[in-house]
Parts: sequence; C-alpha cells; structure tokens
Amino acid sequence: MNTVLRSASLLAVLALGATAASLEDRVTLRWKLAVGDSLRYRITQEQTIESEMIGEIANSSAFVIRQDVGAVAADGTADLELRYEAIRLENGGPAAMSYDSTLTGDAAKRNDARLAKVFQPMLEAKLGMKLEPTGRVAALSGVDAMLADAFDGLGSATPGDPTSMLKEMFTEDSMRKLVELNVFPTEAIEAGHAWNRTVEQKLPMFGSLKISLDNTFTGVEEHAGTRCAKITVAGTMSLEPAAEQSIPMKISIESPTISGVMYFALENGRLIEMQMDTNMDMHMSAGGESGQGFEMDMAISSSQRQVLIAKDAPFFE
Repeated sequence: MNTVLRSASLLAVLALGATAASLEDRVTLRWKLAVGDSLRYRITQEQTIESEMIGEIANSSAFVIRQDVGAVAADGTADLELRYEAIRLENGGPAAMSYDSTLTGDAAKRNDARLAKVFQPMLEAKLGMKLEPTGRVAALSGVDAMLADAFDGLGSATPGDPTSMLKEMFTEDSMRKLVELNVFPTEAIEAGHAWNRTVEQKLPMFGSLKISLDNTFTGVEEHAGTRCAKITVAGTMSLEPAAEQSIPMKISIESPTISGVMYFALENGRLIEMQMDTNMDMHMSAGGESGQGFEMDMAISSSQRQVLIAKDAPFFE
C-alpha cells in the first residue's frame, strides 16, 4: 500500500513538473511600456544592386530614432513621441550622393545640398504614435506636416525624377509600416506557433509591392543579456502593376526571398534586435514596340538591422 502511495505521489510530482514546464514554454508577446520610458533604436541598411548595364551599386543608410512614452492607457496602449536623432545616407553609382547629420563645421559642407533640405526638417520634427500592446500602430500623427516641410523648396519634379519618387515613397502609410514591426497574436503561444502578416507598399509609378511574412515563435533564449522570445521570419513578395503608369515600363520580380529573426524581451516587453535580409531578381523593359526600347535585369539584395541602444550610445558604430 505504501509503495502504491509513494508511486502515486511521484507521478503527481512529475505531472506538476511537466505542467510547470509546459506553462514556462508558453509566452504572451506584448509591448510593456511605462510613462517616462525612452527607447533609442539604430536602424541600418546595406543594399547592393548588380546589373550588366549599370555594374554594381552599393547604397547604405542609418537612422537613430528615439521614442519617448508620454502616457499609457489601462489596456497598455502607449502614446509615444518619435524623433529622428541622426540620419546618414550614402548612395553610390552614377548619381552618387551622401549625407551625415552628425557632421559639423567644414565637414558638413560635404553633405549633398538637396538631401540636407529634405532631412533637416525630419530631424526637427516631432511625431506622435499610439502603439497597442500587440505592436499594432493605432495612430500616427505629424507625418504629413513633416514631409511637407521636408520637400518644401525643392520645386516640382517630372515623373521619374528622384525628388518625385521620394515624395511618393515617403507617405504616412510608408512611415506606419516602418514603425509597425510586427503584430503579435492576441493569445498565449508556445514554440512552433506561426502567424502570417501581409503588408502592401506602393511603388511610385509602377504599382504595389505585396509582402507576405510568415512568423514563427521558435522558443525562449537569452539575447544581449535578456530573456527573449525568438521569432524567425520567412516571406516572399509580388508586384501588382498600376492600372495607369506615368512611365511606360514593365517590371517583374523573380525569385524573391525574405528571411529574418527578431528578439523580443519578455520581462519589459520591447524589441531588442531585428535582422531582415531580402533578395530578388528584377526584370525591367520599356519601349519594345517602338524599336527603341531597352531591357535590363538586376539582382537586388539588402540587409537591414534594428537594435535597441543605450541612452548614451553613439549614433553610429
């Protein structure tokens, strides 16, 4: 009898242990912001474009964005003030240009004058964002005014001009996609749980880029000294041509792949680091029927990293 009781007790202990382990493996992904919190993110991107016609072009950009929490509602939705602290851009190729907001004195004279006119108002602007605990951006304000100031004085541009493309690409919708990094499931999840997120990005004059991202929670691990949920991302994209194009050009995307990983802190609920890599082949053609057309194939690869940095960390590495 005692043996049976001891066996039953042992089974009960093992069952409780298994239940505890099961609960430990389940997480609820939520942003947990408090009034007075200040987050600084460094966002860097390296891009390479290769083509027989234009050779190889390397572009790079870096931004430091600060997010200050002003209020938090009972449901955890936070009101944040967003500011660009620093901007750096380096574009290669025939139309090479560069800008670095950290340059001062005579060194600042190296900055491209047109880029300086665009970026200076962005560095001075204060944007408002309402972020839900799941990561969904419920509201974004101040973007239209910021962009109006950024492009004021540059004059009108014809279709295809870089200024025109910038005006069409930098909109409130594109800015929302920049800060809405992911939208987490509402329920608690365990390792292996997957969810899809689909976004659409307008491409000036050409149509819309539809991006499908499959997220998978792979488990909990320590990253940068913090207990984090690791989320892998795999995706693809397709181009939907515009009904009417200002430039008679056809574009197709072949073999597009997106892969990445996110580390999200569980205790204080914030992104610690994200890495995303994109690769695709693009085919462009125009004017074929006139006999004066052209065709061009390009291989485009980009790598983007976003990392949480300390309050006193330098803008750029």
